[in-house]
Amino acid sequence: ETKPYWVKTSTIPEYRMKLGKLIVSSFIHEPSFTAIFPNIQQRRRILEWAIPKSLEWSLTDSWSLQDPITGQIIGHGAVRPPGRREMRYRDFITSGLWQCPFRFGFTEFHHITDLDQRTRNIQLQEISKDKRFAGGFCELDLVCISPESQGKGIGTRAFQEFLSMIDDEFGVGTIVYTGRASSARFYQKLGFEKMTKLVISIDPGRSEQQITTWTFKRPKPKRIE
Repeated sequence: ETKPYWVKTSTIPEYRMKLGKLIVSSFIHEPSFTAIFPNIQQRRRILEWAIPKSLEWSLTDSWSLQDPITGQIIGHGAVRPPGRREMRYRDFITSGLWQCPFRFGFTEFHHITDLDQRTRNIQLQEISKDKRFAGGFCELDLVCISPESQGKGIGTRAFQEFLSMIDDEFGVGTIVYTGRASSARFYQKLGFEKMTKLVISIDPGRSEQQITTWTFKRPKPKRIE
């Protein structure tokens, strides 16, 4: 096997550390995150603290894309299956994520959670109108491919396989949202349908800024209906 392949993310600390570095490098220039935290050193510190905790305590199923030649992790995708419970208060405390407002800043943390909640709410409102998703759906999260592997067609092929894997395992449609225009184009290339484009204004202590997020849906393929 010479092409990259997907494996369930290992719980070995060293492996999680490598995966965390990939995710941090992939999301450090996320436009919404950059708008809220303009200082790149601060963004890096926050992500390096938050991503490992999210990987450990997330209620998603996580897969990593392996390069068979180098053995390196070159991609990642997480899936929240239909019916998976929300994070409970006890999880929030035990995981240490309760520290987020103190580490991020209370105003900045409010902007992050508000952006996430508003985007998620409108996404759920729109998906509830589509009968094709009446049986439930998966939610994608932390989807990324290493910068070195981008522009070579690797990501497109790999995530087509990833989606097929999700189809086979869960047999429902998929939804996702992103704050990057490049990712929005990527999801459309993979066959996702655009649901909404949401523009949110924030004022993180400076001049007012606008953050754009896109939400997408992908019905379950005909072949598994």
